[in-house]
Amino acid sequence: MSAPRIAYVLRSFPKLSETFVLNELRALERAGASLEIFSLNRVRDPAPYAGLESLLDHTHYLDDLASGRNARIARVALRHPIRFRETRHFYKGIRAADPSLSFERAAILAAEVQRRNIQHLHAHFALDAAGQAMLAASLTGRSFSFTAHARDIYVHRHLLAEKLRRSAFAITVCEYNRKILAAYDSNLKREQIHVIPPALDLEGFLRAGDARAARDAERPFSIASVGRLVEKKGMIHLVEALDRLSQRNVAFRATIVGDGPERPRLVEAIERAGLTDRVALAGSLDAARVREVLAAADCFVLPCVRARDGDTDATPTVLGEAMAMGLPVVSTRLAGIPEIVPEDIGMLVDPGDIEALTGAIEKLARLSPQALLAVGLRGRARVEAHWNPDRGAARILELVDAAR
Repeated sequence: MSAPRIAYVLRSFPKLSETFVLNELRALERAGASLEIFSLNRVRDPAPYAGLESLLDHTHYLDDLASGRNARIARVALRHPIRFRETRHFYKGIRAADPSLSFERAAILAAEVQRRNIQHLHAHFALDAAGQAMLAASLTGRSFSFTAHARDIYVHRHLLAEKLRRSAFAITVCEYNRKILAAYDSNLKREQIHVIPPALDLEGFLRAGDARAARDAERPFSIASVGRLVEKKGMIHLVEALDRLSQRNVAFRATIVGDGPERPRLVEAIERAGLTDRVALAGSLDAARVREVLAAADCFVLPCVRARDGDTDATPTVLGEAMAMGLPVVSTRLAGIPEIVPEDIGMLVDPGDIEALTGAIEKLARLSPQALLAVGLRGRARVEAHWNPDRGAARILELVDAAR
């Protein structure tokens, strides 16, 4: 069977906090897939990803396609008049459940799918991108699928059961999520929902890990954390744990990479604890500079929690990246995190348990350089064995071939 032509439908592309999407697209290209990317929103300043140019050549922004939309929509209606009427009726019935959906946008997307002879649509996140892909698939008779991650399962579940029923298959990032999705409809077959870890730049992080120097026991213990500064990442708990480490006379330096609404709160907490000379808020960095931060670290900490609105991380890609670089990791027993960081590989604590978090970091800080290296190598081996983007891409293509 020839390589499938796939439309990837995304809310925004490229997006700095969604490197897993870029890595998945690259892996699919390596596997021979023919891709067209449709972004619902235009990105003013594309994220500075290396090797992005070839993908941008195949990226289309729906706002740019709006010119001549009446003619595009008419072509869809004339080609499949029954589907058009049925889909419009379906849309009128569901639009109150998700006001972000647009029949006009879906029809424009459908026109491009027809024009470019695309056989399958896949969306990342089970929100508006999946909704528009679902409508476009209905208009054209193509198959569609989506990947659900975290917030689109735990918080914003717009039409999720409908999307699951109409999709050829769905993907999620951990078994924890698969069970939640399967519970939406008892008629869903187990084989309709598949677990594929988020794609990471495995080779890039492995190479960066090869260049890491062993810990120098004479310098302060170096701690790194990477994530958007939002409640669910638990960065405020990390600062509180660092405060306790300081009180216990543990010599350390910490760098927190990321930006977001929690930044003022973190600044205040760091200043209040007198840690301004030991804890740096580095802001948002591109992938190359993130690797530099990780390469200089002795351990990686991501103390995820469940936010007040129910949002939480499922399987943070950055944990896999840190492990690939041979960094010992500390995180929490939450959602799918124990699936990627078993307790014999990393150190997991209960979400929000500041004393346990402090103890886990202190335990690593007091290990010999040789023992610390051994912990990191176990994590690295785990990632190489279980978190391979090329295997994930091959599985996606198998699912698309079966659907079309």
